[in-house]
Formats: sequence, structure tokens, C-alpha cells
Amino acid sequence: MAGTKRISEHDQLVLALALVIRTHRKALDISQSDLAQHSGVNRTYIADFERGARNISVNSLSRLAFTLGLSVSKVVRLAEERVAAGGPFKLKKRKPRVSQAYAALTIQGVTDAMEAAKKTKAELAKALGISRYFVSLLLADARPFTPALKRKCLRVFADWHDDF
Repeated sequence: MAGTKRISEHDQLVLALALVIRTHRKALDISQSDLAQHSGVNRTYIADFERGARNISVNSLSRLAFTLGLSVSKVVRLAEERVAAGGPFKLKKRKPRVSQAYAALTIQGVTDAMEAAKKTKAELAKALGISRYFVSLLLADARPFTPALKRKCLRVFADWHDDF
């Protein structure tokens, strides 16, 4: 194929090893930082390896595999199976998770939450660390409802309501 870059067998194996480690790490819901702390391998080394920017030593592969509850031979076998199958060699990027509460929060939602909690604009302003004037502009839809402000509102409402 014209225009496609062929990945060498060595690079395919390295990318497949990285994908096996990353897949198992994510399945166990372990962050790169936690994996680094428990394995003794530097977090940036893990990040570089997982995205295919760095080769991995047998020592580091052994530490990571052990920390994830795998044997090195199993990691290599899974990687070889992926290479034999022809890939894929990278994880698909997922859309960032947005909580339903965050996605659904609107100006009307803020007003409803304030009424439910029996809070005033002044109390909301104090809790958010902004002026009452800004709260008034926000509720009048005269100011943008930024993602940072949405997150602050959700934290405030969570404090006000146990079940929000």
C-alpha cells in the first residue's frame, strides 16, 4: 500500500508487549503512578513504553508483569499472539468519561438545586468563591457556564445534598 508505514517485527512485538501491559493495568484499574510505585519502575518510563516511544528491558518487563500478577512468559505469549494476528497494536482512544450529573447540569439545574437545598445566591456565591453579582449574571445566562464552574457547582451541590 502506498503511503502506509510498515512496522518492523521488532516494533510490532514491543508495541504488542506495551498493549498487553496497558490492557492488564487498566483492567485492574491501576494508574501508571500506582504501577510505578508498586513495581519500582519509573512512571515516565511506563508511560513512554505504553505509547511505544521506548523499548523495555527484561528487568522492567519482569517487574511490571509481577506487579500485575502475570508471568513474563504469559505477557510475551499474549504479545506474540497479537503480532501473529496482525494487530491491533494500540488501544483505541475513548472519549473522556463525563458524569451524567456534569453533562446534565444547566443553569436551570443550578437554580433547581439551590431551591431544593433552600440556598440563596449569596450562599452559592460564597461556596463557589465568586461574587453574588457573577452568580446573578450566571443565572441570567449572561456569563458562560464554564467546565471549571460546572465542576465547582457539582462539588458544592454534593456537599449540600448527600444524594446529588
